[in-house]
Amino acid sequence: MGSKFEKQKRAIDYLPENPMQAIEEVWYHQDVDYVLAELPYWLYMACSHEGATYNDEVEIRARLITFYVDLLPFVEAMYFLYKISNAWKEEDEKYPLAPRVRYILSDNYRSQYLNKKNAANPILVVKEFCNTFPLPYVRIELWDFFQSVQYYKGPLKEHIYQFNTHNFYLNLLTLVEAGHILSKK
Repeated sequence: MGSKFEKQKRAIDYLPENPMQAIEEVWYHQDVDYVLAELPYWLYMACSHEGATYNDEVEIRARLITFYVDLLPFVEAMYFLYKISNAWKEEDEKYPLAPRVRYILSDNYRSQYLNKKNAANPILVVKEFCNTFPLPYVRIELWDFFQSVQYYKGPLKEHIYQFNTHNFYLNLLTLVEAGHILSKK
């Protein structure tokens, strides 16, 4: 940092040049269990108040729910992609890659949304998500989702960490942007 006007990079600042570094930054700052536990509250809040984009039409709400259902395994796939890429970085000849990946997939985290095949090859889930949801659509959907949470005034607000919603949104956006970059490789 040579200039007094430089700031520390955020995860999204590593894109598009280094999507794996962006993903690593997301998971360094947020735990996958936290993300997967927070998302249902975001959905409930987005679908349950008058100020949300999703209360105008049933079709708009149905699209959000479809997106949300596919977002959960995508997020988990991005976590497994990160864990597996870290296993590739480890240069330990005593422990070959395959057992290290099996250890990552079995002991460190219990998958909630991926079967063993998809957890072992998460890029398949990433590609499917990215083929289903074009990046311009996802950017708008995530923004609407975020705004719905920001303007929510009901009792569910106490179940989320309100001061982290900006970072949470930015990390979701980073994962999706990185996923779209990786899915094209």
